[in-house]
Amino acid sequence: MSEELLNQILAELKEVKSTVNRIEKKLDSTHEQVVRNSESITEILDGHERQDRILELLSKRSLEQEADIKDFKRIR
Repeated sequence: MSEELLNQILAELKEVKSTVNRIEKKLDSTHEQVVRNSESITEILDGHERQDRILELLSKRSLEQEADIKDFKRIR
């Protein structure tokens, strides 16, 4: 191979390495964002589950109170 061809190959190889490095940095950044998003989603889901339990409890209390009111009205 000629020296000119080798230099051209080396220049292209450097360009490819540079491109790979940029892609790796973007991938790292994307991965970090995915991890943060996953943590946020987990927190949101935990809060949602807690709110569901609270709503269920309040619904039961409401039904119990309605039954008590009916009993009081019947007793009178």
